[in-house]
Amino acid sequence: ADDNAEANDNADDNAEANDNADDNAEANDNADDNAEANDNAEAATAADSDSSSDGDDDASSDVTITSPTDGQDIDSSDNGSVDVPVKGTGNPGDDVVVTLDDGDSQTATVDEDGNWSVTFEDVDPGKHTVTASQESDGTESTVGFTVTAATGGSSASSDSGSTADASTGAGTDSGSDGSGANVSGGGLASTGATILPLGLAALALMLVGGTAVLIARRRSVS
Repeated sequence: ADDNAEANDNADDNAEANDNADDNAEANDNADDNAEANDNAEAATAADSDSSSDGDDDASSDVTITSPTDGQDIDSSDNGSVDVPVKGTGNPGDDVVVTLDDGDSQTATVDEDGNWSVTFEDVDPGKHTVTASQESDGTESTVGFTVTAATGGSSASSDSGSTADASTGAGTDSGSDGSGANVSGGGLASTGATILPLGLAALALMLVGGTAVLIARRRSVS
């Protein structure tokens, strides 16, 4: 009986050990599942990160001119030419070649914020185009703009014309223009051409009269 009881106890111990083994096996399975889930999560995170990075690269790859805008008018200085700044965006770190329609070319490096800029000096009046080309991928952007000539010369001519009108003496006043000729209210100078013949005739009459007086006196004396 004692041996049977001991055997039963051993059987119970074996059963408990088996239960523990089953529990351990289940725990291992759960651990494996957790590990697999973690691996899947990490893979998904990495894929999302790569996708986001690729999207950012695609968004910043194309070069673009932001200033001047297409069709913009730029007023020139009094000497007829003007400095034209050209600005744009591109892929950070890439070189951008900017070329004006007259062949003048400059190179700018896109900064970490994706911006670049150059300045063309003494651009003549007229219609122009400027093209930006990004060396890394060959993308291009072109805009057209117009440099408008200064209008200061026209204003000066107008002012000069007004001064000339004033110097003609328009109005009712009359006077002298400084050359000895009279200036009438209508702005026409009198040269004295009509007065000269009258003066000569008067002088001739005076000479004739004086001669006649001298002859009469001589006759009376004799």
